[in-house]
Amino acid sequence: MPFTIPTTNPWSCLPASFSMACGVPFNSFIGLLGHDGSDLPYTDKAFHAGFHPQECVEVAQTLGWACTPIELFPKITPNYKEERVISFRCGNMARFLQHLTSCRAGVIEGYSPIRKLGHAVAWDGLLIYDPRGRTFSFSEHIHFDFVPRVLWKLTR
Repeated sequence: MPFTIPTTNPWSCLPASFSMACGVPFNSFIGLLGHDGSDLPYTDKAFHAGFHPQECVEVAQTLGWACTPIELFPKITPNYKEERVISFRCGNMARFLQHLTSCRAGVIEGYSPIRKLGHAVAWDGLLIYDPRGRTFSFSEHIHFDFVPRVLWKLTR
């Protein structure tokens, strides 16, 4: 990661993480997205519009990156009512770690159990770069109030 981009608001962690992983300035990434996520479209005015991962994937692809999602606990549903978690023979966390260690640029989506909100961080193959201004190893993620769900592997 060439630089760390701390966010000034809780709804910009996803584009901040993608901008770090893609190696572009945050404002350039936001410009390519076309909005800053600050709109208030929900009934609960505490929640801003934010960003969907697919928006960030589109910008990353425009910048020359292919994006592959690797879910820690993928689910399948035949009817959109019942879900079944897919379990891998090697173990879901072992599989996720294999993908992490082979990834030199990525974004990890997850959530903050203490804040009870979604969160995203950048990954460089060795360290997590949290837009909240912290850098730490993957093994320390729970100590920094972050639980992973999806790795977006970025490749040129």
